[in-house]
Amino acid sequence: MNDYRVAKLEAPASFYLTNSKVIRGTVFLAEFSATHSGPETILDLVSSTEPMLPMLDLSGRFVLLGRSQIVAVQTSPELAGAQNVLSQVTAQIETAGGHTFMGDLDVPTGFGDRISDAFNGTFEWHALKTGSAVTWLSRRHIVKARTDT
Repeated sequence: MNDYRVAKLEAPASFYLTNSKVIRGTVFLAEFSATHSGPETILDLVSSTEPMLPMLDLSGRFVLLGRSQIVAVQTSPELAGAQNVLSQVTAQIETAGGHTFMGDLDVPTGFGDRISDAFNGTFEWHALKTGSAVTWLSRRHIVKARTDT
């Protein structure tokens, strides 16, 4: 191993972009987060202020994604990260790029218990849970949201 290399955890993820494309591949997370105990999470990664996000696509090519163009990122619950959640609302979310997501939307603590409370809060990224995946949605790219009850 190279003495100057920082160990990273491989994390499979799917990135939904504003141009309607979906890029699947692997991102690399730090073994320790700078903002909380434990390893870096997908939420930490997409919340970074750096303009570009590096990843390996499924063909093994290194690519850089413009963070401002990421509509959503989907991964496993173990890698996703979390916020303090008051409640969940079953919702259907339509985003820029024509992507549609359905699942249980987390409403963060302190922001009420309705779908509007989730998006009118201060968080940029919102977790939508479906079966064995968590999708972090960028609030700035949400076109339409509705409860699906």
